[in-house]
Amino acid sequence: MNTKMKLLAGIIAGSALFSTAHAATVNTNASVTVQNTINLSKVTDLDLGTIAAFADTAGNNQSSLVLSADPAVTPAVNNHATDSKIVLIAPGTPAEFSVTSAAPNHALNITLPTSVTLTGGLGAMTFELTDFVHHAHVEGNSQTTGSTTTAAGELGFYVGATLSTSNAGGTTATNDPYENATYTGTFDVAVNY
Repeated sequence: MNTKMKLLAGIIAGSALFSTAHAATVNTNASVTVQNTINLSKVTDLDLGTIAAFADTAGNNQSSLVLSADPAVTPAVNNHATDSKIVLIAPGTPAEFSVTSAAPNHALNITLPTSVTLTGGLGAMTFELTDFVHHAHVEGNSQTTGSTTTAAGELGFYVGATLSTSNAGGTTATNDPYENATYTGTFDVAVNY
C-alpha cells in the first residue's frame, strides 16, 4: 500500500510541475482619457424682430412679446389694456446653438440666463428679457425641453425668451413711446454634463 501511495504522490507532483511549466505572465497598461470639454457654438443670435413699443413709465403695467424657442411657433404679444403696448411689425427668430464632441446618447444640462436688460436710444427706457427657454432638435426630431445628444454626440437647440416693456425712465405716465433705435444686450448659454 505504501508503494501505491508513493506512486500516486509522484504522479500528482509530476502533473503539478507539468502544468506550471506551461503558465505565462504578461504585463499590460491601463489608461483613461478625460474629455470634459463640450464644443458649443452659436449658429445665430436671438432676433426679437421689429416692433413699435410704448411703456408705462409710472407703474408696473408692462406689455410683452413672447418669442418661442420653437421656430415654427408664431410670436405672441400680450398688451396691457391701456398703459403700455407692443405692436409686432416683423417677427424675429430664436437663437440657435450647436453642440459637438459630447458623449453619445447622453442628456446634457443647458443653462440659460434669468434676465437680461436691452438698452438703446438716448433715453433711460429699456427692455427686459426673461423666461428663457430652449427647444432641442436632434436629427430632425424636436424635443421641447429635452437635450439628449445623437449617437455621434451632437445636439442642436434654439433659445427663445420673453421681451417686456420698461416700467421706469420715460417722460410721461402711460404709453410713452420708445425711441427709434436698436436695443441690444448680451447673455451666456452654457452646456455641461
